[in-house]
Amino acid sequence: MKKELSILFAFILLFLLCVGVSAKTVLLGDVDMNGKVTASDARTVLRVSAQLETIDNVIIPIADADKNGKITSSDARKILRIASKLDENENTEIFDTVYVNKFMPETDNLELFVAGCEVKKQDGFVFSYKGEILVLDGGHKSTGEDSVYTYLMNLRKELLPDGISENDENYKLKITVVISHFHTDHMNTYLHNIIPSPYFEIDTVYMPKQSVFEHTSLYSVCDPKYYSDGVIETKGRLRFLSLFEEYSRETQIEYVPFGETMQIKSEDGKIVFDLFAPSEDWGTPERASHLLDIYYDGGKSGSTAADFPKAVVNSNSMWMKVTYKDRTMLFTGDVMKKAKNAYLPDSPNYAEEPFDVMLSYYADKCGEDVFDVDIVKFPHHGQVRAEASKGVFEVFRPEFVICTAVNFRETTIANAQKFWNEYKGSYCLSDGNGMYISTDGKQVTVKKDNGEAEIFDTYGKKTGITGEILVK
Repeated sequence: MKKELSILFAFILLFLLCVGVSAKTVLLGDVDMNGKVTASDARTVLRVSAQLETIDNVIIPIADADKNGKITSSDARKILRIASKLDENENTEIFDTVYVNKFMPETDNLELFVAGCEVKKQDGFVFSYKGEILVLDGGHKSTGEDSVYTYLMNLRKELLPDGISENDENYKLKITVVISHFHTDHMNTYLHNIIPSPYFEIDTVYMPKQSVFEHTSLYSVCDPKYYSDGVIETKGRLRFLSLFEEYSRETQIEYVPFGETMQIKSEDGKIVFDLFAPSEDWGTPERASHLLDIYYDGGKSGSTAADFPKAVVNSNSMWMKVTYKDRTMLFTGDVMKKAKNAYLPDSPNYAEEPFDVMLSYYADKCGEDVFDVDIVKFPHHGQVRAEASKGVFEVFRPEFVICTAVNFRETTIANAQKFWNEYKGSYCLSDGNGMYISTDGKQVTVKKDNGEAEIFDTYGKKTGITGEILVK
């Protein structure tokens, strides 16, 4: 009987998925789902109550005839009475998938988790708001306490109803994913942890369009570990997309064309995620040649072969701006800005770096104040050389800077001290073992994780604040 139930249940689930139905109405007590309630159903429930047999969790609402959340001999007796027509029957519903997002608390706060970077640089951000989860990049393959994967797994576990095992694959956390670019320190957790997991469902992925550079021989021979963690046949986005073919064909893929924007809104319309695709493809022969000229002495630099492919992919980072009422945040991926000291086109040092071109393009397209924001994830984890930082600080005058690499933190702080002295009320932040930012659209709270996220003032001095930091 157990084997027959499992086969029948699998068939029904397959049917539901094929027709796109999330729920099915069945007779209460019809545990074998043959369209009628019989003594055989009562016997099955009695065996389940005695732990002589098991049934899938999805069948439990059908077997729980007295609706007390437990399967007992009382349920078997009631089902037998229904089968004998001594009691009237009623309909109930079974669901093939339950999204635990609906159990999230109803608050007006936008919550942001920033993955830790104590061991090595990585970008991973999780936004939560009223049952909606958006993940920007995801960081390295990691199951550490400061990782995006662990954060999502813990969130799902906290949201599970009482009595539901954390191993129950029918209860999933639904997420939306945004990819800035395809380097392992931004997306490897998807390859190894999230996409193959039965506990998550990715409804939509947003990514920039493919660069022509990804079709070149230089891309094909570059260090495979940097692009897909040792996978040589398919690198970067190709590996990413191939996993959706294997695990989640229902996921919708949205490509943001070069020079275009796309917008994601929360269900209530109060939070807006604006996506800014790379202003142009830095992998074209013309633009790649320009990168060689400004960063690698026309290709003569000894680091060209190893570094140049990474620079092209970094330059093609998609940016994301988050707006909630009066507060804004900007995440810049790994856009390149490392050689010049000003971004303004009339500067004698202007060389059209990817960062500069991105700013100028979208300022013309969307308005000069498009990137006037409160919180900025500093370009390339904080790895912006001192002489290049002036242009960054001239543009971004935020309350907070997020640096996602401990070894670049000191450089970022030194640059803040040199170029940012006028903003004495601001702070540079390193996320250390993970950082939590919360805002109701006006006030912003930054919390340290177990007291280990180091917070510095604009002169590089560690602050004496041990609890919360509030944006005024």
